[in-house]
Amino acid sequence: EAERHRSLEKAARQLAKNVNCYVQYTQNVKDMENIIKDHTNGSSHKNGNDPYKHFKDKTEQLVLAPLTSLQGMFTAPQKLIQKRYDKLLDYCCHLERSSSFSSSSSTSSPASDTPPGPAKRDYEAINALLVEELQWFNKAAYTILTNCVPEVQHQTEEQRDWLLAEYPLNRLYQLKRKCNGCQEQDLSLLEGELVALLEDTDPSGSSSRWLVHTGG
Repeated sequence: EAERHRSLEKAARQLAKNVNCYVQYTQNVKDMENIIKDHTNGSSHKNGNDPYKHFKDKTEQLVLAPLTSLQGMFTAPQKLIQKRYDKLLDYCCHLERSSSFSSSSSTSSPASDTPPGPAKRDYEAINALLVEELQWFNKAAYTILTNCVPEVQHQTEEQRDWLLAEYPLNRLYQLKRKCNGCQEQDLSLLEGELVALLEDTDPSGSSSRWLVHTGG
């Protein structure tokens, strides 16, 4: 559970970093778009329904805020894990000293008669606390993490209608199975969704990746 705890903390930290970078990249794209509009139209187009602002606000609310809170919650358990390790070392040292004393002693009393002392009690108390609560914490942290990942959105009827109106039928394709994006700029799409083919090769000329429009 301690190892799983460390993996969850690393995942939360990395996800927060990646999402922050992504939000910054989209801001750069928006800034460049405004600069282009300034040069072509003389002024940037202002619209109350700003898609980027909506995306940024939702991302901060549903992803970054929970991740930031979650990262702060890892501190106390990590300190307790380290304290347990320190107490375990103290306990082991106590056993070694007791064993050395027993072997060099001329009395017949067995080593087990030596009182366990505070080192053993402290270790067992912290260990019992972690055994009971760390598993619960890890489950809760995992749930928060999975809730923070951007779930694939279903294509709306409005988006399908727009594609049908905008593109000829010979440029439209329907997915036979779910597609999970695994590379940069890949789309995650669901079975049955409609896409318009814009380019049937990538910039390097490979036909294994297509440039498509989803209507969104």
